[in-house]
Amino acid sequence: MNWTSLPDAHEDLTGACILLVEDQPVVALDFAMTLEGCGAAVVGPAAGVGEALALLATHTLDAAVLDVHLIKEMTWAIADALAVRGIPIVFALSTMLDMPPAHAAMPFLLKPVDVVELVDVLGGLCTTRQAAAGSGASSPCHRPDLP
Repeated sequence: MNWTSLPDAHEDLTGACILLVEDQPVVALDFAMTLEGCGAAVVGPAAGVGEALALLATHTLDAAVLDVHLIKEMTWAIADALAVRGIPIVFALSTMLDMPPAHAAMPFLLKPVDVVELVDVLGGLCTTRQAAAGSGASSPCHRPDLP
C-alpha cells in the first residue's frame, strides 16, 4: 500500500519523532514516506548501529522502528540504548527469531511490513508514551541542550 492511500490515521503520528533504522534503501524510503505522510518527523534513516546511536544522542524521540538484522550487524545495542531511555520500539523482522528477554515484550512486524499496521502500532506506542509523560504534545526532535 502506498502512503498516499493510507486511511485517516495521520493524526496518530502528528508531531511524533520516530527513529528509523533500516539498511535497505527502498524499504527505508517507503517507511520514511509513510511516517512523514502521517505527520511524524523521521530521524534517519540510519543504516548502521553507529549512525543510529549518534542520532539517538542528538534527538528526543517518541518511538523507533528497528530492522533487527542489518547487513553486517544486529541492532540490539540500539534497542538496549532506547530501552534505557524508555523509548518504545517496533522491530521489523525478515524472519522469526528469538528475541532477547529484555525486548521480548516489544511489538514486531514481519517483512514485508504492512504500513497501515506500522502506523497503527506506532500510533499506540506514541500515545502511550505521551500519556505517561503527562502531555499530549510531543517534544521537539532536536534536543534543546545541543546545537
